[in-house]
Amino acid sequence: MTDRPNILVLLCDQLRRQALGCYGDADARTPNLDAFAQRGVRFANACSTYPICVPFRFTLMTGEYAHSRTIPGIEWSMSPAERTMADEFNEAGYDTVYIGKWHLDGPPKPGYVPPGWRRRGFQTFEGFNRGHVYHEHYGYEDDGRELAERAASQPDPYYEPTLQTDLALEFMGKHKDDSFVCFLS
Repeated sequence: MTDRPNILVLLCDQLRRQALGCYGDADARTPNLDAFAQRGVRFANACSTYPICVPFRFTLMTGEYAHSRTIPGIEWSMSPAERTMADEFNEAGYDTVYIGKWHLDGPPKPGYVPPGWRRRGFQTFEGFNRGHVYHEHYGYEDDGRELAERAASQPDPYYEPTLQTDLALEFMGKHKDDSFVCFLS
């Protein structure tokens, strides 16, 4: 068992602050996310410097401002020279996994992201490049096989968020005695 904290990053596209009960909206019923907020870290005074998918993801992954690299809204591919949070955590001895929508590798949609520099250092990568079709999952295993076989075992076999959550739980279960960073998008 390690004394370093495990880290779970949940990235939800277009989830506004007021859409969560933990920020005081009496009409928002988000008990699971509220429980995460209560037990984890909540960035109450944070804001996106660029509230569009690709530029924000770039900033989150690299710590650099998207406008400093002239990143457009979509269909852009990150340079192999960029360091990401995965690089930093790998060097610190963490196991790293990325699950879900990546959207930092340009076209095609939804698209397989092959091993190597295009996965930006994540040791395990079970995702896809961009776009969502929630009931026709397009995720890929590390070796490029579609996650369709795994999806078929789900109660709603092609509901993307359920499969992604199960993949994250599986990863965290296998690495519970290690230090890990699980990025679930």
